[in-house]
Amino acid sequence: MKRIIASIICTSFLLFIPIQTYTYNSIDPKLKRVFSKFIIKLEKKYSLSKEIEFLNNLNKKLEQIKEKKKLSTKKEELVNDIIALSNEKLFSLELSQKIDKWNQQMKLFTFSNDFRKKIYGKENIFLEDWVWYSYIFKSYLWFPKGTNIRSQDLSYNNISTQDHLLFIKDDWEPAFVKEFNKIKLIPDDIIFWVPDKFKLLLEIKDDKITLWSDTDDLFSDLREKTIQLTKWLNREEKIQKIYSYVLDNTQYTKEIDLTDRKIFSWILTYKNNEWVCEWYAKYFTYMLYFAWIGDAEVIRWYVIDAQDFPNIWHAWVRVWDTYYDPTFDDPVWWLETREKDEYKYFNLPKDLLYTNRFNYSDLPEQIKNSDLNYRTSFIRKNLSILSSKYEGDDYNILKPIQFRKNNWLLAYETLKFSHLKNILPYYEVDNFNFKKDWKNQKLKKLSYYVINEDKIDNFLEQVQYNLDWYYLFKWKLSDAEYEYRIAYNVIY
Repeated sequence: MKRIIASIICTSFLLFIPIQTYTYNSIDPKLKRVFSKFIIKLEKKYSLSKEIEFLNNLNKKLEQIKEKKKLSTKKEELVNDIIALSNEKLFSLELSQKIDKWNQQMKLFTFSNDFRKKIYGKENIFLEDWVWYSYIFKSYLWFPKGTNIRSQDLSYNNISTQDHLLFIKDDWEPAFVKEFNKIKLIPDDIIFWVPDKFKLLLEIKDDKITLWSDTDDLFSDLREKTIQLTKWLNREEKIQKIYSYVLDNTQYTKEIDLTDRKIFSWILTYKNNEWVCEWYAKYFTYMLYFAWIGDAEVIRWYVIDAQDFPNIWHAWVRVWDTYYDPTFDDPVWWLETREKDEYKYFNLPKDLLYTNRFNYSDLPEQIKNSDLNYRTSFIRKNLSILSSKYEGDDYNILKPIQFRKNNWLLAYETLKFSHLKNILPYYEVDNFNFKKDWKNQKLKKLSYYVINEDKIDNFLEQVQYNLDWYYLFKWKLSDAEYEYRIAYNVIY
């Protein structure tokens, strides 16, 4: 493997003319010819599945070279273009596998060759004139699996091989679609070089079903923006840069009309920078693909400590074997931005992220009808169990548990003012006067936050559970009213 990689890079480098952009037409023709000869040798030596395995390993090795070695600009561009060509070859091989499988199954339906249009399964994606398309079905007629369908059955049901689309469902039941729309997804040139291209196409299809308008300019803009943002960064740096960019350039939609499907369109929300959770996740995912990071997917399930559970589901992202939730890391209290060391839902192992995330069918029965306090306590217990496993790791999601343990509280205990009184310097203040060590003192200056008991955890999260130099004041407003203030910059 090392010898083959070295030979491709050395031979290609002698022929290569550096190009900044990443489309098929922009890659040097000489490099394409070198790579094409290399692929022909692979095809002679390996079966289809072994060829796919080899190219996957090749890409991993090339990525490792970029990560570990300080390459010159020209050499890094060369490696990037080889990966791009390899990604495209991988995509075509994997697509061939799918098509072979579909064709084998299609042979079970002797009538299939008569249909002008036909499509298989949930992918429902096809290429025409170097543009990717999909169909939207309005209604269809299907026959139970195993039915021996004859031409007279089609005629009897007014099914025309010219006007109907034959759709073979995932369970291999044939369906005949009379009303359908063909929607344009994206030109192949825009996504030519991305890894795991079929996964990206599925995400785009999911997007375009909501809004059919032409989006080529938007995707081209996002691609160029991503390339400029992540140029010359390694994989981990790219992920962090993109994650921060998404958080800094989005804000959660204040008013949500769930009957308006347009709010679930990344395409529309990209224009006005107002989002719901799915499109934080989608934005992050699209940029990952355009930054050459594959095997990323948007996951949609329930978060049980959300105020709106179970009425509204949530979305987050898996990248390889780690998990990210940009929506939950976008501040919604007094801070406007967060730095990387403040992220709670960044680069988490699955068990930590999934302490509060469930497929509804997998939910414990006692959770389904419980109130928010019970669900929050349930999650803290799960986190408490995992806190020992990740004791040496600096995961912000575990800081609430560690804070409670360090202050002799139960890991799942709801924080009250009575707890803070034992943790912070606490005083009752009347007209800026208070008693300290039995002496009367007068406050001259302070900065503070007014805080309610249900906001204690929010506050602690904002200050990273570091309460050095903070005070808790019970501040008298009138004879019958008072408020709690957490103060800093205190001078008396």
